[in-house]
Amino acid sequence: MGYNYRVATTPVTNLHWLGFVRAYHEQFGYPGGGSQFTGAGIVRVGDEYLMFNHAAHHPVNILWRYAAMYTNWLHNGKAATPEAFLTGAYEVDTKGGTIPPHQASMANVLRSPGAQYWIPSADEWAKAAHYDPNRHGEGQGGYWLHPGMQDTPLFPELPENGGQTSAGLATLLDAGSYPHVQSPWGLLDTSGGEREWLDDYGVGTINDGRFLRNSSYLANLTSWDHIAAPGGGDNNARAGFRVAAVIPAPGGAAILSFTLLVSASRRSRR
Repeated sequence: MGYNYRVATTPVTNLHWLGFVRAYHEQFGYPGGGSQFTGAGIVRVGDEYLMFNHAAHHPVNILWRYAAMYTNWLHNGKAATPEAFLTGAYEVDTKGGTIPPHQASMANVLRSPGAQYWIPSADEWAKAAHYDPNRHGEGQGGYWLHPGMQDTPLFPELPENGGQTSAGLATLLDAGSYPHVQSPWGLLDTSGGEREWLDDYGVGTINDGRFLRNSSYLANLTSWDHIAAPGGGDNNARAGFRVAAVIPAPGGAAILSFTLLVSASRRSRR
């Protein structure tokens, strides 16, 4: 059965993330883990969090659990309450409040049916990045093999040099640096940038183990832009993520730019 959903045009950036970090700290204190919580572009100074100016539009790089709690926070309208982080898209079991959420096990956490915002599944991500409703002609849908509506690998180079992706480059660029490379739905950064969390479980993974969209720092062109489980089920793996939402997107969606996906199948990959 089909259903409608939205996906953010770009991954969550440090500019988006800073508000969450400050709000989470206000409710639960500093969770530890350094950039596992803040991302590489935000630094803790005492009880304050500051963002490096150059990193404002870089995608975040954090643990899956915080991405899940971010979508809870959006679901609850960014309310300044502990509950806003603990329920909505993903239920966080704090054992009746005896442990903080950053210590709660999230090994068996599944998306709640009534979620207003969530982390996309592998199927939802693949549909948003690769499915074209007119791939084989008007009204004849199909999938492109590579991002940017291509069946051949993208050219890895800086955008000012005619590049199509930052995959394999040593430089982390701002989100949206390749506006000419879009999915049929208008998504940007589906190649290059940070790896992206998905909300599917990885086979054999533990704790926070979820599937990753892996599209950077790989030397083999044939290995770029694929979906794979975190190596070894590492619960300290970090990645970026983008947000999915119901249609119409709730009022809080003003902080993100969403593209529209219509009648997506629950098993949408080829």
